[in-house]
Amino acid sequence: MVTLTTFSLLSPQTGTDYRIFVEAPETTDEPGPWPALVFMDGDDLFELATAAYGEVRASNAVPPLLLVGVGYGARPMLFGSWTTFTYAKSANKRLRDYTPTPMQPEPESGGADAFVAFLADTLLPSSRSATTCGAQRADSWAFLGSLAVIHALLQEKPVFTRFLASAPSLWWDDRSPLKQIATRREIHRNYPRNFI
Repeated sequence: MVTLTTFSLLSPQTGTDYRIFVEAPETTDEPGPWPALVFMDGDDLFELATAAYGEVRASNAVPPLLLVGVGYGARPMLFGSWTTFTYAKSANKRLRDYTPTPMQPEPESGGADAFVAFLADTLLPSSRSATTCGAQRADSWAFLGSLAVIHALLQEKPVFTRFLASAPSLWWDDRSPLKQIATRREIHRNYPRNFI
């Protein structure tokens, strides 16, 4: 049994009003706090992600999780047997939020620092209070969202403890994420060599 909550959340860091989707286990069945899985493109992917998680959870292969999807308030459109995603809609700011550096000819790009600050300082506290787990902290945080994941991982003090990047756009801005990794390895000699 799960509890689904959706709400709008204005980010002081980006100035965007996000649509947040939260699915939490019933506290009577599995009391929290729960680790959270935060993922991007919630408008398009929340239902798919929760369905996939439900199948894996039914086999007890993963623990109970607080699922948090971040969207922009647009819903995908159904046309016959196929769906159009919301990525190209004007309210969708993924190009700004998920990119670590500005790059021409994309004038809105390069807002990942503000977006990661929003996740850490605004979204996670709000997600906890919007669910039955109250103000309790989860043991670990995971973050799914491609290029933004790599950027969050490379922070001096990462907010999350686990990261999953599915086909990140490492080509962005003349491969700037790879250059950032190389710089981090020079500064921190114990940086994992098998990372990427």
